[in-house]
Amino acid sequence: MPGTSLYGASKAALVLLTKAWAAEFGPGGVRVNAVNPGPTRTEGTAVLGEAIDEFTYLASDDASFVHGAILAVDGGRTAA
Repeated sequence: MPGTSLYGASKAALVLLTKAWAAEFGPGGVRVNAVNPGPTRTEGTAVLGEAIDEFTYLASDDASFVHGAILAVDGGRTAA
């Protein structure tokens, strides 16, 4: 998809900035965290159409057995 390199670079920058600030400001008692959600309905994800609903698995009854887990729900993007 066009523009994904910019999106990916900005996400990577946010991850690194969060880690760097945590290391830099943590000793002074400042906690630094970031929320990294998966895709949401926006103009940028309109091309996904109804396929974006597949990303809401954890909010469905099908995921009732998934409990107390910490999961990166990003289609494996953080694994690469």
